[in-house]
Amino acid sequence: MQRMLDAMDYRGPDGTAYWTGADAALGACLMHTTIEGREAALPWKNEDGSLLLVFDGYVADHHGLRGKLEERGVRLRNRSDAELVLRAFETWGDDCARHIDGEFAYIIWNARQRSIHCARDHAGLRPLFYYRAPDHLLLASDLAAIRAGAGLQLEPDETVLVQLAANQYHFRDETIWSGVKRVMPAHAMCFDRSNQQALRYWDLPEPYSTRHSSDAEYAEHYRHVLRESVQQASRSDCTLGIEVSGGLDSTAVFAVADQLAKEDKLGAPGLEAFALEGPRGSAADETAFIQAAANRFDRTIHRQPLQIPSFDWLLSQAQRDADIPYYPNSVMASGMYRQMAQRGHRVALNGLGGDEWLNGNRSLFAQTLAAQDWDRQLRRSAQSASPAN
Repeated sequence: MQRMLDAMDYRGPDGTAYWTGADAALGACLMHTTIEGREAALPWKNEDGSLLLVFDGYVADHHGLRGKLEERGVRLRNRSDAELVLRAFETWGDDCARHIDGEFAYIIWNARQRSIHCARDHAGLRPLFYYRAPDHLLLASDLAAIRAGAGLQLEPDETVLVQLAANQYHFRDETIWSGVKRVMPAHAMCFDRSNQQALRYWDLPEPYSTRHSSDAEYAEHYRHVLRESVQQASRSDCTLGIEVSGGLDSTAVFAVADQLAKEDKLGAPGLEAFALEGPRGSAADETAFIQAAANRFDRTIHRQPLQIPSFDWLLSQAQRDADIPYYPNSVMASGMYRQMAQRGHRVALNGLGGDEWLNGNRSLFAQTLAAQDWDRQLRRSAQSASPAN
């Protein structure tokens, strides 16, 4: 357990903690983002110690889940998300993830049944991997921790590596290491000494599309969802960090967070904005846009030069993480994230995924085809072929 925690201790600015029993051990790298989170010392247990939980992430609709549990007579010992998830498992068992909304990965050890229940959030924003050997089971947020806990030389999965090299991904729960799997998004998994079972707890509700009679109604619906999402994701007892770029997605998040802050409805006590600064005069130079955003919202935007990684740097990261390194156009923001951390930010929001959400991607096209929504498919195809996209 200590080797596994050491392999991903960067996740624990507030330290690490672990519990060991006769049949299992649970550990956590601690990063508190809310006052409520400090009320549950991970690993978190119920009164008789028969259930133990480690939890990464946050519950978005924590007020709603608290209300559902209290309606069923559940006595909550504190305001933490860890307590909510543990009580949800006590209430609904392996079906509990259906009642949890947010960004999370968690593991629960059931000492009475000598079994493990774990789950990942709907979109798989928080990672969770597992490795099952004949005589033991390992689960962790990082592949490096799995490698450290296994105590042996893992073999690469060449079929996954070929797909990565070709930039054509068709694998699902596989990783670059043979025998090491990932818990799939929107799935819970149950393990005991002899069996394991994957349970999909959520799928897109049918019909897939929300229908409105005008573009104005679509815009208002989207604005409501975006505002609610920013409000939920900004919950922190530290100042919130916000990325700003020349793209509309991150700037839209910035604009909504600014409005919520001025209405005193942001989940954090305040916000600071950050941007990447490309070489002046180059295609990556967004100076004019960043300054326009700073003027519009009357806020300082902290700028950080792009980090241009060398091959040796990428290689060292891959060796440390036991994983394929991030692409250079993702690594370029590393300096900005370090700046956020140095200024005390524990939660940061960005616009990643906005392009796919608004412009569509292959998975969305597949959903439309499965629903036999031919009119929408034709319009999406025409939009994708437009020079503007």
